[in-house]
Amino acid sequence: MRLRTLLAALTVALVALPAAAADGPAAVLQTAPYGRILTDVRAAAVLVAGDTGSMAIDNGLKEWLGEKGFSGLDLTKPLLGYVVYDEKDATQTSFVLLAGITKEEDFLDLLERGGAKPIADKDQKGLYKLGSFEMPQGAGAGLENKPFDVIMRISGNTAYVGFNVKAALLDPSKVYKPEQLIDAKETALVTFRQFNDRMPAEVGKNAMKAYEEMIKGLKESIPPGNGLLEAQVMKSVEKLMQYAMKMGTEAKESGSRLTIDTTSGELSIDSYYVPKAGTDFAKAILERKPTVNQFGALVGSTTAAGVMMQLPVGLKEVQDLMVLGMEKGQEEIKKNPLPPFLKDIVEESITGMIRTVKSGTLDIGVTINGPDKDGHFVAAAAFSFDNAIPLEKAIKANFKDLPPPVSTYLKLDVDKIGEVNVHAIELPDEATQTTQQFFGDSKIYFAFGPKQIVVAVGNGSKDALKTALTAKPAPANAFDVLVNPKRLTQAVTAVNPQLGGQAEGIMGNEDKTYSAYSFSISGGDALRMKFGVNLKILPKWAAAASLR
Repeated sequence: MRLRTLLAALTVALVALPAAAADGPAAVLQTAPYGRILTDVRAAAVLVAGDTGSMAIDNGLKEWLGEKGFSGLDLTKPLLGYVVYDEKDATQTSFVLLAGITKEEDFLDLLERGGAKPIADKDQKGLYKLGSFEMPQGAGAGLENKPFDVIMRISGNTAYVGFNVKAALLDPSKVYKPEQLIDAKETALVTFRQFNDRMPAEVGKNAMKAYEEMIKGLKESIPPGNGLLEAQVMKSVEKLMQYAMKMGTEAKESGSRLTIDTTSGELSIDSYYVPKAGTDFAKAILERKPTVNQFGALVGSTTAAGVMMQLPVGLKEVQDLMVLGMEKGQEEIKKNPLPPFLKDIVEESITGMIRTVKSGTLDIGVTINGPDKDGHFVAAAAFSFDNAIPLEKAIKANFKDLPPPVSTYLKLDVDKIGEVNVHAIELPDEATQTTQQFFGDSKIYFAFGPKQIVVAVGNGSKDALKTALTAKPAPANAFDVLVNPKRLTQAVTAVNPQLGGQAEGIMGNEDKTYSAYSFSISGGDALRMKFGVNLKILPKWAAAASLR
């Protein structure tokens, strides 16, 4: 099946099936006041590129709009907008923007300077045509793009700009006024809200019909005779899409918000779904437990960089897909037998991962901590594995048959942490000269615990193993990339002093751990999902990586 087709189906699945229409627009856009947007965007540019970033924005605006800049806009007002759905024809759905202005002539001048060419209607005062745009009608479907007009009506200190709107819908008696749309408590830079009980019933029915047609198309895309696995995968995908559809059908309100915290540097996009009372969706998110990570304790005050991740195995449909993939791997192994000394090890690895996925917990943690008093670092990696002891036994049982150099470098039972055995990979000195400079102790230690497999290298490896083996799950984002500018620069310097100097110039030397990129999900009164990017870190970290 095509990925594009699947994505299209999932998009349709997120469209809500509404109840009876209510007063007010079904979807509303709201921004912060224009003046605050300009201030925050300039501040964000400074975080990313210093003063040159803000200067580049100012120079770009001056080149685009001239010396007058945004003269004509009321910078104390937000940009607002709303959607007008057509019940029978989705291509006729309209969108109206509301811009607060100072004077009509000044706003028209602003549009002219910005490249638009307002053409006044000869019959209706305050009505203008701004041009047209083309809406794609379906990539690869052989349909031509359809042109839509953009018109504007100015009424008092508000300019109403309509996309695919007939002039009658912009009549001052028919448009929504700013005070009917604005949420005075909203603080985000940009907000989009959808109210499902205000949606025309036909819109939801058409969306459901399109969803069903896409499901049918996906099933038909599986060639005949492809076997049981493909049918099982299709069944799991269909359940996943049904779950996504339920998020829409059982939510009374949903929305997304864009925010920039100019102090911490975090740019975030968060989405929310408020359920209808008494629905299965409401019950599911109320019962949703806070996200934790089994290996969160690996992150501490000396962390230079790290990744914490929890795969979404708690979602039954995703678990089924992962298990199907691993079972397919087992079938392939049976068709292409492995050497005897690998057979038990590989089979137990896959069987153990299937147990892990079915248990609903699959956490991953990777960290680089340091430097210690001698300038060395310790790297640790851990992932959930439900009862790794049988895998350890399989390795020991086949150890004598492992070919060199594996049998030469692998050292079993070099230590113990409680009841857990510690093993090591000890490479020859000539292969570890560089790693010794960075890690100190260049042996790679690993252990198989009751609920995890852990690996560590460097001074302090055994402490890291013990932490990963004994720590309790701690609150964490579902996905988190962690960076400490000062310590990461020290790590780069330990490998290459010249690159370390360049990295410090890019990232700075602040001794504080930031979430460079994160994703979180939570329940309660609403399902909330948040994506975050730190403008202080991620763009600069990417620049540092390009120095390699």
